[in-house]
Amino acid sequence: MARISRYSVRGKVQRLPIERVSKASADQRKGRCGREAEGICIRLYSEEDFTLREDFHASEVLRTNLASVILRMATLGLGDPESFPFLILRHAAS
Repeated sequence: MARISRYSVRGKVQRLPIERVSKASADQRKGRCGREAEGICIRLYSEEDFTLREDFHASEVLRTNLASVILRMATLGLGDPESFPFLILRHAAS
């Protein structure tokens, strides 16, 4: 379980609900185990539960209200947000 940032359109607020982590998040956390010293990873859920989880969470940019980003861009004089060369990342389909 982890707090995942989500934007509530109805409430117009950013929330941090507690949700099940995705397989990718669980594997990333497992990878941190033993990085600095000997360690083991103990997951507090079954393998069946793990296989039923989503592969990935939606990207944060899709879960967030970008109004504050656009307002900050205007304040910094970065030009029109529609023509700004944002970095677009795509991951290959499995």
